[in-house]
Amino acid sequence: MRHFLFLLTFLATATLQSATVIEDHADLPILTPSLAKRETLKLRLDNGLEAYLVSDPDTEKSTAILAVNVGSWQDPEENQGIAHFLEHMLFLGTKKYPQERGYMEFIGDHGGMTNAFTANDMTAFLFNVDNSAFPEALDRFSQFFKEPLFNVSGVNREMHAIDQEYAKNLENDDVRQLWLMKEQTAEDHPNKTFQMGNLASLNNTSRETLIKWYKEHYSANLMKLIVVSNAPISTLKTLVINDFEAIPDSEKKPFSTDKMIMDPAMAGHKVYFEPMKHERSVTLVWDLPPAIADMRDSKPERVICHVLGHEGKESLLAQLKREHLAEELSCGGQRIGGKNMLAFLEIKLTKQGLHEVDTVIERTFQAIKMLKQEGIPPALFNEIQKMEKVQYQYQPRTDSFYQLIVDAQNLIEEDMSTFPQQSAVTERYDPEAIQKLLAVMTPKNTYYYIKAPKDALPIPLDKTEKWLGVSYASAAIPEETLQKWSSIGENPAITLPARNPYIPDDLSIKAQQSDTAFPAPSLILNNDHGAVYFAEDKEFHVPKISWTFTVKTPAVNDGDARSQVLTDLYIRAFKDHLENESYLAKLAGLKYTIEKTNYGIAITINGYSDKAPLFLNTLLDALHKADIPNADTFRIHKETLARKYDNFLMESPLDQTIEKLRSILYKEFTTNKQKATAIRKVTLKEFKQFAHTLLEKTYLEALLYGNITQDQAQKIAQQAIAALASDPYPKDEQQKVAIAVLPETSGPFYLDFKTKAQGNAALLAIQQTPFSFTNRAAQQILEQTMSTPFFSELRTKQQTGYIVITAAQEIEKQLFTFFAVQSNTHTPRDLLARFELFIETFKQEPVPEARFDAIKRTQLIQLETGPKNIKEMGEMLNKMAFTYDGDFLWLQKRIDAMEALTYDEFLSTAHNMLSKQNHRRLAILMRGSTNGELAYQRAKNINELKRLSSY
Repeated sequence: MRHFLFLLTFLATATLQSATVIEDHADLPILTPSLAKRETLKLRLDNGLEAYLVSDPDTEKSTAILAVNVGSWQDPEENQGIAHFLEHMLFLGTKKYPQERGYMEFIGDHGGMTNAFTANDMTAFLFNVDNSAFPEALDRFSQFFKEPLFNVSGVNREMHAIDQEYAKNLENDDVRQLWLMKEQTAEDHPNKTFQMGNLASLNNTSRETLIKWYKEHYSANLMKLIVVSNAPISTLKTLVINDFEAIPDSEKKPFSTDKMIMDPAMAGHKVYFEPMKHERSVTLVWDLPPAIADMRDSKPERVICHVLGHEGKESLLAQLKREHLAEELSCGGQRIGGKNMLAFLEIKLTKQGLHEVDTVIERTFQAIKMLKQEGIPPALFNEIQKMEKVQYQYQPRTDSFYQLIVDAQNLIEEDMSTFPQQSAVTERYDPEAIQKLLAVMTPKNTYYYIKAPKDALPIPLDKTEKWLGVSYASAAIPEETLQKWSSIGENPAITLPARNPYIPDDLSIKAQQSDTAFPAPSLILNNDHGAVYFAEDKEFHVPKISWTFTVKTPAVNDGDARSQVLTDLYIRAFKDHLENESYLAKLAGLKYTIEKTNYGIAITINGYSDKAPLFLNTLLDALHKADIPNADTFRIHKETLARKYDNFLMESPLDQTIEKLRSILYKEFTTNKQKATAIRKVTLKEFKQFAHTLLEKTYLEALLYGNITQDQAQKIAQQAIAALASDPYPKDEQQKVAIAVLPETSGPFYLDFKTKAQGNAALLAIQQTPFSFTNRAAQQILEQTMSTPFFSELRTKQQTGYIVITAAQEIEKQLFTFFAVQSNTHTPRDLLARFELFIETFKQEPVPEARFDAIKRTQLIQLETGPKNIKEMGEMLNKMAFTYDGDFLWLQKRIDAMEALTYDEFLSTAHNMLSKQNHRRLAILMRGSTNGELAYQRAKNINELKRLSSY
């Protein structure tokens, strides 16, 4: 109510039918041309619901998100997890639309997605859908908050779905650390609640309990809505008022607490805990007073973390690396809910860093002392603010569905009048606010979390966290140590970052906008050393580029573990060599990646065009300079990669099935287990020899797209070839990617595997041959028709698992349709049988022609819309250039095939793929550790069974 009165008092308003206009104070203009036609309107309905309407004529899909200022902090002790449980239940039918899977099926059939999530002080629900279906979708969505049914049949099922979700997080180290921190929450703070929920915590939660909690907490005045659609703003206004004005307003007060979140008795303590994977880190956490958490315009936590989290040569991380103590570092502020905010600094440690963790902590407080002494100079703040403004004004068109997930928390926290600008831009330079936060960041106020295998920890783990079973121990840091850290002086090697040379100055556009439907790249270099394509951006008209450089070399062999490991080591050496420059470039909106690709290495650069050539010079110069200088650095890189390979065996069972499938489908493939074995034998001498010969013989495949001229592109192409300084690698000598064509007559097959990870998984791949654009179109439509019923049958009804997936992919011109489930209650063989039963049942009822037509329209819209921004277009053009052999009409051929596909052709293709006569089926069955499954064991014989039985 206070928030409501504030707006009434200070905002200029105008009255509409059943709504009041909220004056928009987000006045920084968006300069991205593809977003220039957007119109916005902010409303407060008579029931208190606030809405942000975005009319975007060029949006591919319409999207809506509703966030309610109610979350798990309001869970009662006897029903912990009820807010999350309620989030699940609202999807299962309403009075106006009672069919349990009706909402999901409508959204799916019209090209959309749905999601929801529960946080401490808010719950968010969202969907996207084809523009034409938006009015009905929004009506269906709004019914969640007016007349949900809370179907009796769904209560028990969704409670089990919650339990499956809980089970999949039991071995997630990020979640485990979060729950361990909850263990150190102050006893009287609601963060102590078990927000996830499981069967035990929800055991007493009936349908009546859910309804009562819903009525007591959900209220229109606590809700905020965003809608994005191609409809005119007047239409959106009418839709929102008509659909949402009837949500009851109970005039609830937003939940709020002034209590500090952490238990003050645990400050100045080290908490040791063991991860599931082989990892080492120390995390320093500070509980910020509400007054600091509320400094939204100056954001001192963001400004301070810009320095503490910096990776330049003057930084804390650089010094820790020079001492061989750390590998990575991150810093940030996390708004936990309402007036609560935590600041954190996480440092990933080397083995030496774990042994000398007190030195790592000491260096951290030296960096903080430097900030207290030096402050943040205006020039550095101006750099930070300039890039925030540039990024905001030139924000790319992205998938609004995923963008709204990011926006949801800000939507609740930020005043609607300034949304979303205040969250994105630090508006005010406030040295006093910075010093106030630094004054909180003392050794005695810090919570220390040290993560490592238990045999590497200094004390036994004698405690167990209640809900996830995390083993941990705590120990007070001696007073003299805390005092030493408090009085420590500055470290001369840790200073404020220097001026960033990559901040863009020239944001002008090289080309005029054009109505050309799709870029037609030209081949500007084609010889024995490589092929380079160029296309000037005439569509998005922003000062950005997307460049890809793929270096093919016989030294990189996809099927040889030693080659793969040495390539990984080279990539780490390359990143190390470039760390200072690449971090500065990233801060300036210029990001690069380097990764293994098929039989080579790929480097991409995406971002602002002004300083891209300067950064490219640095990248190319590093190609022959990337090195591991000494045995200590080599040991750190080797240990890090070995842990990464070993840790894959603790990834989810489903991730492991995917790797097994890839190892079969690709003729040449190296598994993480094979790499883990190979890396232990690699020496520094071998690496140096590999790095020396890696680029002796190469072939460059490059795509240059964006805000550059052809003359610039020609120079870049020549520069890249010259930098490689290699002998030619003829195309007829280059290894090609080969994908398996499963046998037509001697199948189907399955393979059994075991994992130490918790849970089981089954993955079924059905191959469809031969490749044609018609078959690809039919495959896409078929997968869409199966997706919702498969999810509904295997998850909602049969409760086999929380992760239930279908997918249709083209891999190197081979078509595969996938069915997958990860389960803690069903065996892999049982899951496979259920897949085939679903397929057989699905075939019995042909997809209605009207549904085929609707999904076909949706697929056409998606194909015709094409890439949304410079980066996506660059990636697509690169794929057409080198995966599809320069066929830049590939997308148009897919559109033509989709348009031409008839209903009868679809039915015939679908039947051929799903039929039992199609033996090109391969199932990967992964058996892990589970507690709840009913697993039959094979008895040896009758006598053995009689011996085990009692009579």
